[in-house]
Amino acid sequence: MITKLRRRFILAAVLVVVAVIIAIVGGINVANYVNMVKNSDDIIDVLVLAKNETRLPTIERPSRFPSTIGGVSMETPYSSRYFTVEVDSSGTIVTVDCTHVVALTSDRAIELAQEIIGDSKDGFLGTYRYRKIDKSADSTIYYFLDVAREMESFNSFAFYSLIFSFIGIVLITLFIVFVSKVIFKPVQESYEKQRRFITDAGHELNTPLSIISANAELLSMDVGDSEWIDGIENQVAKLSRLTKNLVFVAKMEEGEGSFTFERIDLSSITLEALNPFLAVSESAGKKVILNVEQDVFIDGNEDMMCRMITLLMDNAFKHSYGEEIEFSLVKDGKKAVFTIKNGVEEIEQGDLSVLFERFYRPAKSRGKDAGGSGIGLSVVQSIAEIHKGKAYASSPDGKSILFKIVI
Repeated sequence: MITKLRRRFILAAVLVVVAVIIAIVGGINVANYVNMVKNSDDIIDVLVLAKNETRLPTIERPSRFPSTIGGVSMETPYSSRYFTVEVDSSGTIVTVDCTHVVALTSDRAIELAQEIIGDSKDGFLGTYRYRKIDKSADSTIYYFLDVAREMESFNSFAFYSLIFSFIGIVLITLFIVFVSKVIFKPVQESYEKQRRFITDAGHELNTPLSIISANAELLSMDVGDSEWIDGIENQVAKLSRLTKNLVFVAKMEEGEGSFTFERIDLSSITLEALNPFLAVSESAGKKVILNVEQDVFIDGNEDMMCRMITLLMDNAFKHSYGEEIEFSLVKDGKKAVFTIKNGVEEIEQGDLSVLFERFYRPAKSRGKDAGGSGIGLSVVQSIAEIHKGKAYASSPDGKSILFKIVI
């Protein structure tokens, strides 16, 4: 259990770190992209104003050119690589100006322009940032600004930020794994001491319980049956079951390696485990409705499956309110599904996973002599988990309880 808890701690810590790094690195890259687009648009604004083709709505033509516009130098038109294409109202290219781009031919400029003619929004085409400017009612000019260096810088930063983020996540993960080992070491030691105590105490209790049981039998032979002797024997049996369950839980928490797993016929095991309950069901005033599919096989431990079925039925017999107990075993794909349903006097509607907590008993059952210790269902859940399965408990109507075990 400590190993699972440590793994969950590591996973949660790593997920938090990854989320933070993604937020930071992603935010920086988004900011870089927005800044690249803004700078490119500012340069195009200056190019438009310098070329004196039209006035932008957001820029007033000054009496004299300022040194900068939007932080962009007015010398920019002389250091920028760009070309323009003029198009008439019919979409026919009228003129092409490639004087500011040496490596681009007019034919190539026309090909690029034809790809975005009719597009009214600013955008990117390859390594060019373009914008549509309405020169007049019958003429439109498309500006293409070469932003190859800016895009290369942005891509390079994005690439290296991802690489270093990955390296950082790996290093932080290794650090978290190391730290978690140190953090959970005292917890692990305390848990091991507790588990050993439960196991040792369980074995030590067996001897006095055996002696008490034997003395009760001798006393019964000497003085005859009495309710006091019966009470002693019942309490000894109850304490013996509790002790065995505690030892069994402690053993299960050692892990799957403590048990032998093999291919087992779950259908046959289920019917065999149910036989004692079917034999006494009539005298107990119970009617067991069975639905057990044939040839349900799983990889598991036969003794653990028998114990789980016995605990489920024992719980139903002790705590059911009503005559009927429904028990089924069906195959669902590669999984085997147990369901057991019985009536109850009154219970909270909805999910009842709390019933699987160790020593938990509903408040209304504490004052009743139902013979339960509150550990049986915890054992059921542990058996399901060690078989890589899940245990569920719920009440669909507040008047019945349904246990579902998926293995």
